[in-house]
Amino acid sequence: MMAYPNFVSEEWSHVLTWDLIIGMLIYQDGLRRNIFTPHSVLFTNLIGPPGLLLHLLTCLLFKKGLPPMLSFEESSSSSSSSSSSSSSYSSSSEKDGSSTLTANYIVYQYFPKCYQSKESADKLLDAMSDDVVYEYCGESEKRIGKDAVSKLLMSRIKVFESNNGIGPYLIIDKVVDGKRSSGFTWYLQQSNINGKGLRGITFISINSNGKIDYIREVDEPLFKPGNVTSKLLRSIVESNIKKSGIILKKNTSNVIKRIPSSANDAVNYLWKEVNGSSKDLVLDVFDDSITYNDYNFEQPFVGIKEVSEFIDEFNIPGIEFIPEQISEGELYCCFTWRVQIAGVEQATRGISFYEFDKKKSKIVNIIDIPEPAIKPAPLQLLASIFKPGLRRFQQLQ
Repeated sequence: MMAYPNFVSEEWSHVLTWDLIIGMLIYQDGLRRNIFTPHSVLFTNLIGPPGLLLHLLTCLLFKKGLPPMLSFEESSSSSSSSSSSSSSYSSSSEKDGSSTLTANYIVYQYFPKCYQSKESADKLLDAMSDDVVYEYCGESEKRIGKDAVSKLLMSRIKVFESNNGIGPYLIIDKVVDGKRSSGFTWYLQQSNINGKGLRGITFISINSNGKIDYIREVDEPLFKPGNVTSKLLRSIVESNIKKSGIILKKNTSNVIKRIPSSANDAVNYLWKEVNGSSKDLVLDVFDDSITYNDYNFEQPFVGIKEVSEFIDEFNIPGIEFIPEQISEGELYCCFTWRVQIAGVEQATRGISFYEFDKKKSKIVNIIDIPEPAIKPAPLQLLASIFKPGLRRFQQLQ
C-alpha cells in the first residue's frame, strides 16, 4: 500500500471520515435518544459502513425510528429544504449573516435533562430569549420571561430530587426536523419501572437570534372521556347558538385537490385549504393503515375505516379548530391550535403531531392532545403525589 501515496491519502481520509464523523454521530444519537450504541460504534471503527447499518437496525428494532441526522430522505432533498441533514444538528447561517442554532438542535441539546438538575435547567434558560412565552397547558396563565419559566423548571427539579433521582426522566421520542420551529413527542420514565409514564407534546419556535421565544407544552389527560366528548361539544354548540342567534355557514370553498410533499405541506393543505370542506379530501391524504391517537380516548383509531368513523363523530357544525403556529418539517410536523365553538372563542388549546411518509405522500400517524378543562387537572395532581416518577397511576408498555 505504501508504494502508492495517492491510494494511502484516499484510504486514510476515508477511514478518518467513518471513524471520527460517522462514529461520533452514532454515539451522539445514542445519547440523545437513549439507544445502545457501543456495538455499532465499535463496528464503525473496525469495518466502517456495516457499523452504521448496525446502528440503523438497532434503532428500528427498538422502534426509535431512523436518526434525524442520518435520514437519507432528508439529505437527498434540496439544499434550501428546512430539513436538510447538514443543518439538523449544527448552526445555520441566516440571510443577514448571523449564525443561529436550529430549533431541532435545541430540542436534542437542552430538553432531555432539563428537569434533572439546576445546571441543565440553566442551560435551557440560556437558550431562551428574555421575553420567552411558555404556555404549559396544565396552568391557567402563561409564563412570560425567564424568571417565570425558571420557577416552573425548578419545581420539576425538586420533584426529581425528592424522588431520589429515579425519575421522572423526560424521554424524547420523535422530533420535528425544523430550523426555526420544531416540536417533539415525549413521555416520562422512572428508572426502576419498565414502560412509559405520562405522555405529551411540546412545540417550540426560535427567533432570528437563535433563542427560544415560544413554547407550548401539553400532556395527556388521565381521564379519557371518549365519545362523551362529542356529546358534550354538541350540547355546548346548541347552547351557544341559542344564546347568540348566529347562523352557521358550511365551508363550500372550491378546494383544488393536490398531493402534499412533506409533513408541513400536508398540515397546511388540510388546515388552511381543505379545512373541513370535504372529508374525502382529508381521507385521501391519510394512509390506509393510519394510526390516529386522540388522547381523550383510551385506544388509538387504526386504519382508514376507524379514522373515518371518528371524523364523522366529531364533524359537528359550529366547531372550528383553528391552527395557530405550524412548525416546519419534512417527516414530522407539530402545530398548536385553539377551538372556536359556534362563533364564540372558548380558548381551548391543544397541540397536534403529524407523521408523514414521503414515499407514499401520506400521513401515517397523528397525535392530538387537548388541554385539560380543569387546571391543574385533579387526576394529574394525584398521580404526581402517588407516582411522581410517572405522573400517571399505571405505566404504559
